[in-house]
Amino acid sequence: VDFFYIVFLVKVFYEVLLYTGIRPTDCYKLAKKHLQGRYLTLRMNKTGNRLSIPLSNHVISILETLSKHCESDDKLLFEAFKSDRQKKNCVKT
Repeated sequence: VDFFYIVFLVKVFYEVLLYTGIRPTDCYKLAKKHLQGRYLTLRMNKTGNRLSIPLSNHVISILETLSKHCESDDKLLFEAFKSDRQKKNCVKT
């Protein structure tokens, strides 16, 4: 995976965390299917609660850009962070 793509993903990852307030563990599991119009709809990993989070135009545009590269609705948007080590390094940044 290209270095600049990883840098872009880390930036997008943090923007999603900042604008939505979801936990990193939930953000790693985001897939195209979670984008429902102007909302992010998902089941929270920690609590099991189902949430529908309204999205700003900025977040919609960056998530739609990521989702264009997904062949299926189940493919993870942040799939490049495959290992636990990569995930921890991303959160420490």
